[in-house]
Amino acid sequence: MQASSRPVISNQQGLHPRLAQTVRRHLERPSQSPLAPHNKAAWDALATRPRVLGVVAGVNAAVVGLLAAAWVNPIASSAFHGWLDVLLVLLGWALLARWRPPILLLVAGFAGAGLALGGT
Repeated sequence: MQASSRPVISNQQGLHPRLAQTVRRHLERPSQSPLAPHNKAAWDALATRPRVLGVVAGVNAAVVGLLAAAWVNPIASSAFHGWLDVLLVLLGWALLARWRPPILLLVAGFAGAGLALGGT
């Protein structure tokens, strides 16, 4: 234990009385957190409004644009030194999308390819 950490203290004795119910609920909907009925009603009402849907689509497009710009400027401009680099990346992506090999195998294979092609 690190010097700055403290032990966890609780007044609860034993397991929580509704632990099994809570775990079962989360296992039934693994990708969702519980949503209160009033919140669900509010989101459902907003989802029927064309203007809100347009705003959400615009925000989504802006985020995609910012992520693309952040990828191109510092990452792609310093990582790709020629068309062969781009082709290797596309090949790796296609292999991953089609056959889903172990990621360590891809990393090792493409690191070896980079070294064989004169990378440092």
